[in-house]
Amino acid sequence: MAEAGGISLLPLDIIIKILSHHLQFKDVVRTSAVAPSWRHLWTLVPSLRLCCHRDRLGDTLDFSTSSDVCSWVERVNRLISSSRVPLVDFELTLTVKARNFGAQLSPLLLSLFELLLQKGGGLETLYLHFPCQDVAINLPYFHALKVLDLNFCHVILPPGFRGFNRLTTLKMHLVQISNDDLNLLIRQSCNLTTLFVFDCVPSTNPLSVNISLPLLRHLYFIIDEYVEKVLVISAPCLEEAHFTDTWTDGYNLKSGRLILELVTSVPMVSSLNLSFDVRKYFSLVALPTFPRLRCLKFPLYINIKDKRTYDALVWLLRSMPFLEELHLRLFVYSSRAGRAAILQRELLVKKHDDFSCLNQSLKTVRIRSEHLGVVMTSITVVKFFMLNAKVLKLMKIEYCRGSEIEPRMVEELQESELTSSDAEVIIKGLSERDYLFGG
Repeated sequence: MAEAGGISLLPLDIIIKILSHHLQFKDVVRTSAVAPSWRHLWTLVPSLRLCCHRDRLGDTLDFSTSSDVCSWVERVNRLISSSRVPLVDFELTLTVKARNFGAQLSPLLLSLFELLLQKGGGLETLYLHFPCQDVAINLPYFHALKVLDLNFCHVILPPGFRGFNRLTTLKMHLVQISNDDLNLLIRQSCNLTTLFVFDCVPSTNPLSVNISLPLLRHLYFIIDEYVEKVLVISAPCLEEAHFTDTWTDGYNLKSGRLILELVTSVPMVSSLNLSFDVRKYFSLVALPTFPRLRCLKFPLYINIKDKRTYDALVWLLRSMPFLEELHLRLFVYSSRAGRAAILQRELLVKKHDDFSCLNQSLKTVRIRSEHLGVVMTSITVVKFFMLNAKVLKLMKIEYCRGSEIEPRMVEELQESELTSSDAEVIIKGLSERDYLFGG
């Protein structure tokens, strides 16, 4: 009780902020037992975070019957009605998957939204996570909404949808939505600074998305078989872009065209993260120059017998004259290296004097190898940067811990030419010890 008394001495607005900070609502309600003055304090908390797990909802329900769903919604209605302030944050996470779950819950959610609107409609954050995509969400107009995070649901925009003109963050993960509604939602949210589109499934036509957002800074888009086209038409403030290819049938000309069109539509980005094998796409279209790019992250799939691996690396670096930081994840197709393959590998490690970033700006290279019976293959990439990066400050190579690696790998690197006199080379994860040289 002494501790409760100490907390009670804080200003009311500070106490409310503490109770609002990432607590499940049932825990907030339990604070009513702290002291008599706290009995109704939970009704002043503007955040409602509810999580229903498979084995419990709050304390008891498990959604095994339709009556459980109705009872649960009635409880939520009572909680919202009991609040004495307009709700600012509403988060609903359900992990229960029951028969006809979506058909039962969809109309009840609409009544919840109507009640939230009656409470003032000042909702700023709406987070919904359901266990299946058959939960239909008819999005009402919340005039103050800033963050909309939707997971595993079917989104339907109402007729005459005006958009959320204060929305800054839009995240959609495994959301079913029509192509027209997705484009309308993006287009009408002109103040978006963050847009995440993860594995969205079109309810009608394939997705064809044109992004024109004047304030957009962060873009994450997954390209899969449901996407017909996606282009960044205008995003002058874009700082970070992350593109992923998840085609289930592997590489084909369509996926290659989509990926390259998307990458070439963001030449002014400053940080680019590519989660796909660029070696598959590099010969299709010439990349533009990326004059603002400072950080690049991508996986490199190495085949020791295939020179195209290094051609792809060279192809990317030539288009990024002011690159400062490079993150590579190495994956290897073949671990066997005959004498001819080793000689070819050595021919690839040579001086290149016409790389702007290697001569003037590239200071950090981080390489992580996911498979390591292939040490001598990955050395080629390491030695390439040791030889060519003239202003390099740090090169960090991380291998899977516990892998057995021949000492000759470290010896070969230590004996290799290191062009930058300031470079520090760190090799981590080798037989429980780290190797450091240069600097």
